[in-house]
Amino acid sequence: MAQQTIGIGAAPDDGTGDNLRVAGAKINENFTELYALPLGVTGATGQDGAAAPTGATGSAGAQGATGSTGAAGAAGVTGSTGSTGANGATGPTGSTGANSVVPGPTGAIGPSGATGPTGVGVTGSQGATGVAGATGVAGATGVGVTGAVGATGAVGATGSLGFSTVRMQSDTAALTTTAMVTASGMTFAVVSGQVYSFEFNLSFQAATASTGLKVGLTFPAATLIAASAEIPQAAAGTDANFVGFITASAGTVTATATPTAATTYQAMVYGTLLCSGSAGNLALTVGAEASTASGVIIKAGTHGFLFAIA
Repeated sequence: MAQQTIGIGAAPDDGTGDNLRVAGAKINENFTELYALPLGVTGATGQDGAAAPTGATGSAGAQGATGSTGAAGAAGVTGSTGSTGANGATGPTGSTGANSVVPGPTGAIGPSGATGPTGVGVTGSQGATGVAGATGVAGATGVGVTGAVGATGAVGATGSLGFSTVRMQSDTAALTTTAMVTASGMTFAVVSGQVYSFEFNLSFQAATASTGLKVGLTFPAATLIAASAEIPQAAAGTDANFVGFITASAGTVTATATPTAATTYQAMVYGTLLCSGSAGNLALTVGAEASTASGVIIKAGTHGFLFAIA
């Protein structure tokens, strides 16, 4: 086969040269023909000859004029690509050899030896019982003398109560007027000259949100009374509780509404008391903010604390 030359076109990217596939085919076919040639035997390498003396450098001649570029030759005809030979048939697979290791037979189990006789031990005879010793004589019983009972000491004076609690056992009837009544069971006995700290926690419900709760206190003559009341009257937030003060017996604090009808809320009355006159009662009083048919109910579980301050 003659050498195949790749057509490069008349000018760069003018589309007249061989495409990449055709050019690659020519390269492959040229190399195939080269590799098919037999390789000759390489002869022995001869000795290097002596180096010749270097001649004098001649003067540089004048540069000749550049000749004009000749016209590009026509593109050669692209040769056809040779067909690929068929694949040879696959040879048959050889048979697998059998395992040459064959296990030998298991030997028979030998007979068991006879069991030896069991030895019999001889029990020794029981020794005789020793003679019991004589019982000693019992000593005489001593007579004890009971001492006289001492006299009963005098009963000491009863001290003041340090801590007291009260609790309402059942719901009150509806409070339907503004008239104040003593809350059931919410009363503490107090004495003159004793400082007390107290707190009443009221659980209550109003039948309508437009009706509020009214609370107050009654107590004996006092040198010191400082009491506050907090009653829920609006939705939770800055206006949730109505806060007021009680500075005299029968004083009251009144909320103008209840956050939600038929819902249980807690009000508080707390403060400090120092009675100056005779003993008497500290009592929580309650009523409705306005006269209504349904009113306000004080719930069971309402309770109070009283601390006698030393």
